[in-house]
Amino acid sequence: MREHFGQVMFRGKQISWSTCFATDLDQIYTNELCSRGHAPPKGTPLDELARLLHDWRRRRLEDLQGRNLRIHHSKEIRQQAECAAVKRIIDLAGSGQALWPYTSKKTRKPGYDDDLLNHWGIVHFHLGDTFDANGYAARTNALLYVRVSVDDLYLLGIYHHCSFQESELLNIAIRNWPESLEPFRLIGVSIGDDSASQGWATSGGMKRHSRSVLMHPTRAVPAARTKEFRGQGLNATFEAESGAHYYPVSRKNSVRTV
Repeated sequence: MREHFGQVMFRGKQISWSTCFATDLDQIYTNELCSRGHAPPKGTPLDELARLLHDWRRRRLEDLQGRNLRIHHSKEIRQQAECAAVKRIIDLAGSGQALWPYTSKKTRKPGYDDDLLNHWGIVHFHLGDTFDANGYAARTNALLYVRVSVDDLYLLGIYHHCSFQESELLNIAIRNWPESLEPFRLIGVSIGDDSASQGWATSGGMKRHSRSVLMHPTRAVPAARTKEFRGQGLNATFEAESGAHYYPVSRKNSVRTV
């Protein structure tokens, strides 16, 4: 970015000014990251600083603060026992207050990649009644899974660590609020064999590139396989109970058929 110059009248005098937006942004991003306890190495590219800050704010749901979020309950969660912490989270969300104390402690790590959040907009909240010195709620085996959007919180269900399937959460979201994921449903696409996508994953040729891989509709995608794809920058589409296919909400404009 080039340096910009100009003049402004102040108390009857012409005052010259100059600024370099790139330098200013670099300082702003660096200060924001430092205030969160992470001093980026000197010389970190501007786009990397922006990505780190954006991801950090997203993981901690900072952009939701100040919004009176609409709360939606799935049929599944209505059948589960009520929990005092869930009620507190609902109250905080409805009044625009911070939700990060109930998130994973990994949200404060720079560069942490939260797959469920990044690909499907789903976060999990711990349900402890006490808080540690850093402000996080006590860790619990029972977790509340929620899909977040700009103005809405969709309460999916309460599950124990490792007792849930990503597909189960997505099916709950689609089953209860199909319109919320309709923009990401694939229409008029021919689904082919997944042999090509396996080649991409094993060769590493697609690493660091954002691509969605369309899987054969009769083949379930194992969790380990999905993780392998993500490690190479690939994202398998999801086949819902209805047979419809959806691509990750954060990869809306990068779909690759095979």
